[in-house]
Amino acid sequence: MILSICAVIAVRNEASYLRILLPLLAKQEIDVVIIDNGSTDNSHDLYTFFSENPIILVEYLPYEGVYSQRKQLEAKQEVYRNIEHDWVIHHDADEILEHYKEGYSLRDAIEEADAAGYNVLNFDELVFLPEPNKDYRNKNYYQDIHRYYFFEPSKQRLHRAWKRMFKFDNMDSGGHTITSEKISVYPENHVLRHYVVLGYEHAKEKYLHRTFNDQEIKGGWHHNRLDFTEDNLRLPYKSSFLFELSPHLLKKICRDTPTSIHYWKWEKQSSKKASLRSYTPKTIICVVGMHRSGTSVIARSLQVLDVELGNSLMPPDPNNNPTGYWEDLEINELNIKMLNYLESDWHSLSQIEQESVDELCKQGYFLQAVDILQKKAKGAPIFGFKDPRTAKLLPFWKKVFAHCQFNAHYIIAVRHPLSVCMSLQKRDDFEFEKSYYLWLENIISSFSHTEGERRIAVNYDLLIDFPDAEIKRIAKEVKLSAKQHELMLFKQKILSKKLRHTQYQLTDLAYTQTAPQIVQKVWPTVFDVTKGHQDIDSAMVKNNVNEWREELRQQKALLKYIDSLERKNTLSPEQDVLLKRKLSQQDASIREITSSKAWQMALLFRHIRTLLLPANSRREKIVITAYSRLLNSLKLIKTRNN
Repeated sequence: MILSICAVIAVRNEASYLRILLPLLAKQEIDVVIIDNGSTDNSHDLYTFFSENPIILVEYLPYEGVYSQRKQLEAKQEVYRNIEHDWVIHHDADEILEHYKEGYSLRDAIEEADAAGYNVLNFDELVFLPEPNKDYRNKNYYQDIHRYYFFEPSKQRLHRAWKRMFKFDNMDSGGHTITSEKISVYPENHVLRHYVVLGYEHAKEKYLHRTFNDQEIKGGWHHNRLDFTEDNLRLPYKSSFLFELSPHLLKKICRDTPTSIHYWKWEKQSSKKASLRSYTPKTIICVVGMHRSGTSVIARSLQVLDVELGNSLMPPDPNNNPTGYWEDLEINELNIKMLNYLESDWHSLSQIEQESVDELCKQGYFLQAVDILQKKAKGAPIFGFKDPRTAKLLPFWKKVFAHCQFNAHYIIAVRHPLSVCMSLQKRDDFEFEKSYYLWLENIISSFSHTEGERRIAVNYDLLIDFPDAEIKRIAKEVKLSAKQHELMLFKQKILSKKLRHTQYQLTDLAYTQTAPQIVQKVWPTVFDVTKGHQDIDSAMVKNNVNEWREELRQQKALLKYIDSLERKNTLSPEQDVLLKRKLSQQDASIREITSSKAWQMALLFRHIRTLLLPANSRREKIVITAYSRLLNSLKLIKTRNN
């Protein structure tokens, strides 16, 4: 028989939490009763949307101007008495309760305890904190926030699920623990994820103006949530208590360093165990952009700003990049490996989906990337890197930056699509029709995946023509200063108009027959952004990017089909080795034949014939005619004899 389980949740303006929490409970077939304490946000719309599944009842508790936990608990007790479920859960909107084992659910935890004869579950509280300057309201905080601290002011303090028939009461403890002779707590502590705030602005909105019930304060309640200020609500970059969950090992939790106070009181704590470490996040500059769009020269320009590019750079190529690629070999190799694993390539037309990013993390590439970047950034105040493949894998790399707590800046390299097409035709023999879509996919990926981040778009042609102005723009964005001597060397040794083989005007696309209509729409906006005529973070540009992305997404099936056809017509590494082996064997056979005595004699006779009978000479014609007559005579004699 399936256990009936009901979570009872008291809320006031918690829509940002409920839109994530309710589907998780519905998936586990856990019913929900809502006690609404005077919400003024759009929570009521969610009640209607999730009516019957999982919400079976909404009760309304009038708000009287102060936060009263006792009144909420009394309302919950009334619900516990009136419902008929086997188990009940005392749940808050900003919490997600889970089984302590990977792959098991909250329902599994309750069913295991029930089957083993226990009637109460205890939970360990992990408080999850967003990164500073991030806001996860109306986003999937459950999936994206991985920083946490283990909050444990006392042991066995969160009895959050129990068997209803025992009529347990958690009123006296403020909703934390149950005191009863009948209590039988399951021996393993499960996990309570507490998303106490979803960002700094949310923290101020949630706590700065909250007034608590005076009697509850006198009774010792709410002591952790008094004396809030704008300063102590700021989210820390790092602390001795903060740990990071791997995105795909979400139950691998560290309980070694518990804290008895919340983050907003850490700075006031005099004890060394709770002291906040002084920490300045590392800055990392990521250059993204389409191949042949100037990513190399833009990466090299970062050295003018004293940005470290590492000491493992790809060597120059006299035919394609004579002044250097300025590309880290380890990052380049990792990107190639990841694309190969996904059966993709830098010139694949289809975009990398989120499921593919998750798969890369599961396969260990995430930890490899973290190790590479941490190692390279360790000895550098500011580290920068480029690889045109990064634009295709940007969702993956953003996860890595967040995990490493890097202060990331993005430079988007752009170039006229006709110039890119011409360059790819010369270097890779690509048709223009393919190159246009490669350019388009890269631009859309670079713009959409850096939305909300610190970023700047740089036009390769403008950098060549006006290097001082463009480097000044870059320096302003990343908050650095140019070294004048380095700038002079950069202009003398790296920048050269001779290396720019094509330059087109803004309107030249209109005169081509191969440029897709969408490319003709995208380029003017991108060009205006690089010229400063439009703000890259303006609502108009964001709306345009969303429209382009949707238009490209509508061609997703076709682009994937084209990629699959290319893969079928491309030799695998094994096939390439086999073909080279066969060609080598054929070459060896030819060399053997041409070095034999018979071949040498044949060449000698051919040489003598050429000397005696020069081609098209009168002598050759006489011999050929005589030879032909001789053959005819022999045929006639043979016929007569028969």
